[in-house]
Amino acid sequence: AAREAVAVLLIDLDDFKTVNDLLGHNVGDSLLKAVAAMLQGEAGVGDLPVRVGGDEFAVLITQGGDTDPDDLAGRILVALDQPLSEHRLLVQASIGVAAARPGATLDGVLRDADVAMYAAKQRGKACVVRYVEGMEEPMWAHMQLGGELRRALDNHEFRVIYQPIVRLADHRVVGVEALVRWH
Repeated sequence: AAREAVAVLLIDLDDFKTVNDLLGHNVGDSLLKAVAAMLQGEAGVGDLPVRVGGDEFAVLITQGGDTDPDDLAGRILVALDQPLSEHRLLVQASIGVAAARPGATLDGVLRDADVAMYAAKQRGKACVVRYVEGMEEPMWAHMQLGGELRRALDNHEFRVIYQPIVRLADHRVVGVEALVRWH
């Protein structure tokens, strides 16, 4: 029987595209291998580090082990502060941590870790954020607003209003500012 997850760490390498763009994909691939090896070394017995895709990794922390997810996330950030691969590159990561809630599926825990990881990126990257219930609400609101703005643009719901800037000393118009109104 497969072990159940008790927590998931989702690790996204910050600004990894720059490595590929500036140093080439061979160097990027070498760095990904070095990160994978580091994760394998840091993970506890029975835990499962995997590459999710691109520059994202996950560590599935399973029942029966003694791995503390927050401790592991901190150790990963410290390990990434050391030069990796033969190219002596430093890399930073944003890490989302999510604990399995009763009845949660692995997909649900992974989604929660993903939400926490994006929150870590929004906080300035190179940090760990633990998922708390409701954390995704601002992200949903942001996504909904983006859709509403696109529809408003398609439906010509914006109008520009010009407002004069008046010098108080002599009441002369010295400029204007353009304001966009959405109605």
